[in-house]
Amino acid sequence: MKSLHVLLLVEEPGLRSDLAGILETAGHSVHLGDLDHLQGAVYDAVFEEAGDAAGDGTEQRAFYTMAESFHDRTAVIGVGAFHRERLAETPLETAWVCPPLSGDQVLASLELAVRLRKEIVALCEKSTDLKERLETRQAMERAKLLLMTAHGLNESDAFRRIQRQSMNSRRSMKEVAQEIILVYFERAASADKTKKEGEA
Repeated sequence: MKSLHVLLLVEEPGLRSDLAGILETAGHSVHLGDLDHLQGAVYDAVFEEAGDAAGDGTEQRAFYTMAESFHDRTAVIGVGAFHRERLAETPLETAWVCPPLSGDQVLASLELAVRLRKEIVALCEKSTDLKERLETRQAMERAKLLLMTAHGLNESDAFRRIQRQSMNSRRSMKEVAQEIILVYFERAASADKTKKEGEA
């Protein structure tokens, strides 16, 4: 694994020292700090002391809330024993290490968390792209139908009109289609208002 920038949010001195030693020996850049260090900074991974199994769950919930605030490309690794009892509650992207720590355990968890985070980011980007393509297609179909109805165009001519307007205005075809839809409904609303005023 390449050298990573890792933030340790671990208060217990022994745990913090063990983690730092394992990570630095493996060639990673280790940063010690608190949540203030997340402001404007991007880390590849964060180890967070996540509470105790004997607690009432407050620390665990705080950990989950805190984890969601990290940069979306930062892998999150919880440090604590409670995960054995609460594994079902953990976020998908979170890996765990359980004291007593070993080098193999820590590095394997780090590699897992980083890999999962990359996979999740890739899936989210793919999902966003698919959503954008669907929205563009829906807007295009509506705009083409309106142009065909209003101007007697066939589907190919309606498409070319949107395409030409997109190129001339240097805007996306989705933006042009949405503008056509908006203008059409604004005109329809205005005509309806005028008609009602004439009937009054």
